[in-house]
Amino acid sequence: METEKLVMLVRERRFLYDVKDNDYKNQGKVAEAWLEIAREMGNENGKQRATKWKSMRDNYKKFKKSTETASGSAYKKYQKWPWADQLRFFR
Repeated sequence: METEKLVMLVRERRFLYDVKDNDYKNQGKVAEAWLEIAREMGNENGKQRATKWKSMRDNYKKFKKSTETASGSAYKKYQKWPWADQLRFFR
C-alpha cells in the first residue's frame, strides 16, 4: 500500500520524473515536493522517499528492457515485477 501511494504522489508531480518538464531541474521545487510527499505519507524525511522512487524507477527501466529482449535471467527476474502496471506512466 505504501508503494502504491508513493507512485500516486509522484505521478501527480510530473516534474519529478519527466526530463522534458521545465521544473525537472528546479532543485528547490523538487526538494519541496519530496518533503510534501514525505509528510503525506506520515514521515518527515523526503530523502527516503526520493531514494525509494529512484530505486523503483531504475527497476522499472530494467523491467522494460528485460521485456523487450525477452530472454535470460533478467527477463525471469522482472517478468512478474509487481509495480510494472502502476509505473506505466513513466516512460
